[in-house]
Amino acid sequence: MILIGHMADITLPKTFVAKDRSGEWMEIPFSKELVFGDALEFASLTYHNGPKHLFSGLAAQSSVVDAVNKALNAGESLTGARSPASRLNVLTN
Repeated sequence: MILIGHMADITLPKTFVAKDRSGEWMEIPFSKELVFGDALEFASLTYHNGPKHLFSGLAAQSSVVDAVNKALNAGESLTGARSPASRLNVLTN
């Protein structure tokens, strides 16, 4: 998400979705899941301060980064686009 925010004028999600114990999808703010907050902070620090090879290697594996990169390389404008909430196949309480 950190790289996507620097690639184009895209509104990034503030939530992710996960299944609850009954199998229903529920939307959860990143602020409620400490791991995401820590991961985003680490990614931002790594993007801006390095090591760049660590950040680039991880970001290159993202299907969303790949899709944004392909769209931009094809000359598409992503101004005003919104990135959907990440969907995780994990159970929540």
